[in-house]
Amino acid sequence: MKAPDQKDTDEIFGVYRWVDIGDPGPAGMRVAGRTRSAGLRRGHDRLMRCHPACLYRHAWVLLAVIALFLAVCSTPAFAQWLRRGLTRPYQAQVAAKYPGADAIVVLGGGWMRDTEDVLDNPSANDPHSRLGFGRLLYAAGRAPMILLSGGDGEAERMAASLVLQDVPQAHLLIENRSRDTHENALYSAEILHRIGAHRILLVTSTIHMGRAAASFRKQGVEVIPAPAMPMPLRDWPVSFWHARRIALFRSGNYLHEYFGRWIYRLRGWS
Repeated sequence: MKAPDQKDTDEIFGVYRWVDIGDPGPAGMRVAGRTRSAGLRRGHDRLMRCHPACLYRHAWVLLAVIALFLAVCSTPAFAQWLRRGLTRPYQAQVAAKYPGADAIVVLGGGWMRDTEDVLDNPSANDPHSRLGFGRLLYAAGRAPMILLSGGDGEAERMAASLVLQDVPQAHLLIENRSRDTHENALYSAEILHRIGAHRILLVTSTIHMGRAAASFRKQGVEVIPAPAMPMPLRDWPVSFWHARRIALFRSGNYLHEYFGRWIYRLRGWS
């Protein structure tokens, strides 16, 4: 076997070693095999000796990256930047300005105001909630019926709240099987197609509207986005670069929505 110009060179961790053993043959093959095995053992021992140090170093780097990411996410400036990317195409407006449709669809989650606010809000008389804005659209004569979509009894609770606000029970439709946005669209579309409703006013929060509208369009429904009126962000500090817990909470919500959009496109749901 012809050796290279540099007869004795170590490759990665000394695993492969070139040795001049003369002409190939059974004896030469045995020598080469012993040399390679010794090189592998030495490389393995060297790797195991450096493994703990490498592991600790990588762990510290990872922790530093995570800490830096959390610090950035906790700044109002970063949270606002994330929010603009989600809400820019879906600016809220008063109910009377929307065109007419065959039905109003209110998605579950409306028991809370737009995710800008964490206060529980079961009222159907608040334009900042999905349910309240759906009622305002109905009161403005934008559609003759309201479809309420949400599982685990949420649709029934929304219907009961609307009835207390003088919305006739006969004008309410219930979809109570869904557990997520994809199922909201899937099961609601079945009801809408059955009653001949092809054009809807879709009511959800501004940050959720992009994924929800795309999911309903995937089911063959014409969608007019009608996001609930967003809550004014009165709790932002003067400096947008000072870390705040509420900013971290909101950044988490917004990143969850971005990730959800990516997953829905990947699975063909939107």
